[in-house]
Amino acid sequence: MVEELLVKKIIELKEKILNEKGPLNLFALVQKDEQDNWDLVVSSNFFFGKEKEFLEYFVGELQRSLTNRELKFILRVILLKPDDNFVKNINSGMKIEKGSMVLENCTFNGMLVKKMYLFYSSRNPKK
Repeated sequence: MVEELLVKKIIELKEKILNEKGPLNLFALVQKDEQDNWDLVVSSNFFFGKEKEFLEYFVGELQRSLTNRELKFILRVILLKPDDNFVKNINSGMKIEKGSMVLENCTFNGMLVKKMYLFYSSRNPKK
């Protein structure tokens, strides 16, 4: 139940970021095989060169959007450049801009992913 609510709130957060900050290349919750918590992976051109500023904004939005219990499920926020191999591998095979897609027990760049909620994946994000 917590996972479903967390996913719903992350989708709402993605929409807010798209509206306030600009286009994304990747936005996903990733649960690696060896962990119970989630990594929140974000990729976009708009925050590079100002990663600290974006991270402060993003963590603030997470804290406003999620309960303390939900926040405990997020292990870390990972910012990746659009040309990162992980981002390119996902974006080369999938495109999603609305809702979410669930991937389970798959491998990207040699990393086993137990579960991934893919909220946004686009090689050429809309401005």
